Amino acid sequence: MNNDILPETLRALRAELQRARKQYPTNVRNHEALREFVFRLSKSLNNNVASVQVYAEAICVAVMAIRIAEEGDANSKYQAYKQNPGPLFKDIPMGKTPAQIDLEELINKVIP
Repeated sequence: MNNDILPETLRALRAELQRARKQYPTNVRNHEALREFVFRLSKSLNNNVASVQVYAEAICVAVMAIRIAEEGDANSKYQAYKQNPGPLFKDIPMGKTPAQIDLEELINKVIP
């Protein structure tokens, strides 16, 4: 298996992200939602439920992680990329993928 995300998974992520942003347009409880989805995914894995349910829960976890990265959470000090492309984000080389960036080195530049 290569390192690419499957096209079906990308479609599922986009569809769920669009649905979630429409149903919950604010970032007021993103962290709480992420914890709930991680709990549900873990429960699904531990209870050996149908693969489709595990897949759906994993998609929801990924979508909430994306929302936190992009939108943040109103109850957190984290300033989301969309709201504040501050010192951490300004140092990311343009055109690089996350896998090509040494995040530890980048974070150490910003947070001594």
